[in-house]
Amino acid sequence: MWERIIDHLWDDPWTLVPSSAVCKIRCHFHLITAIDLTDRHRTHWLSRVLRETPLLRSRVNRVSIHGSFSGSTRQSIPHLTTFASMLSMKLPVVKVFNIVNVDWRPGAMHADTFLHLSTFASITDLHLYDVTFPSKLVLARLICALPNLLELECVNLAFRSKIWDPAVFCSTPPQIKAVWLDGPSDDVTDLLALQLGTPATAEKFVAGWNLYVEHSPSDVAIMSILQHAGPTLTEVCIWLKQLPGAASEHEGGISTGEHHQHPMFSLSHCSELRALELNYSLPALLAEGRALPSPTSALLYGHISSISSTKLNNLEIYMDVRCIDAAGPSYLVELARDFLNRQQCARVDTLLTGTQFGSLKRVYIGQMCHPEKPSPDCDSWTPTITARFSKLHSRGILHTAVQVGDH
Repeated sequence: MWERIIDHLWDDPWTLVPSSAVCKIRCHFHLITAIDLTDRHRTHWLSRVLRETPLLRSRVNRVSIHGSFSGSTRQSIPHLTTFASMLSMKLPVVKVFNIVNVDWRPGAMHADTFLHLSTFASITDLHLYDVTFPSKLVLARLICALPNLLELECVNLAFRSKIWDPAVFCSTPPQIKAVWLDGPSDDVTDLLALQLGTPATAEKFVAGWNLYVEHSPSDVAIMSILQHAGPTLTEVCIWLKQLPGAASEHEGGISTGEHHQHPMFSLSHCSELRALELNYSLPALLAEGRALPSPTSALLYGHISSISSTKLNNLEIYMDVRCIDAAGPSYLVELARDFLNRQQCARVDTLLTGTQFGSLKRVYIGQMCHPEKPSPDCDSWTPTITARFSKLHSRGILHTAVQVGDH
């Protein structure tokens, strides 16, 4: 009976921990699938549990190394060296490796740390959130220490030293298939594109997706990846949190109040592009009746017209209004109409129904709304979109909806 109850609580760690007093092994069987290591004590505990119960080694799927849980202060992680040395060859199926809220201090890691990490051959996903590295060389060594790495996510990374000396780096980079970037990323993309050649093997590129990261990757960062992409890149997803010439209200750490230009990036280098997602975070102009800034009036057309691929089969366009306060459903529809002005939409509609996009099977245009704020209904939203893209609608490939969610 106890085992059945514990199995029912497999995804509820807060209940499983006290339940371990009843059946330790059964609780560990579920708890150990995703491990958060915050210090050496916790790391030694994990090593001891796996040594005493070898059966659990094949249960560990994700390991996260935390500098802090608060998210406000990046702290040192001496337990990374402890983890790498004590758990080497002990986690045969671990797939995801996270490093979170870390100040990676110069000389803080043992010289053999990267050597030990190279034995974790099953790790395919590396996620780095809010990490300060001593130099770009250290990040490069971390990436290359994982020989079978397929997915790399970099969010809010910083470097104390931006100096790069190719003479001291001779590792072979892994064949990464998916790159995710958010936050300031110029130095990261400089490393990935120019030193490691990561975009040449990437199949998917995502930039700026996290609503709670203040700044999007710059035009330089986005173009650095796109310009160096190889024919393997077939899927691109780019979220623009700040439109050209617009400022948004900062609330709860969600957006930024700074004025800066957003990228008019080009997709001309993506010759094999098959799936494209563009997300525009519309500015909070409140109810003052001001028109959208002039650079915005042709932003969508500029992005669509830069596509060179004739193989695009899926296009998704989102207008994100989750950060707009004090606005009713009717205003949100009007804001979308302003962004999707008739002249721009007529050009996009004609372009997407032309011969270049003969492979296009689906065009989805949606609005993303916050679950705790008003949102338009389908009766007001759908006619607005179908009227703007009548040719796509007639062709039967236009789909539209209002999505409600905070992720």
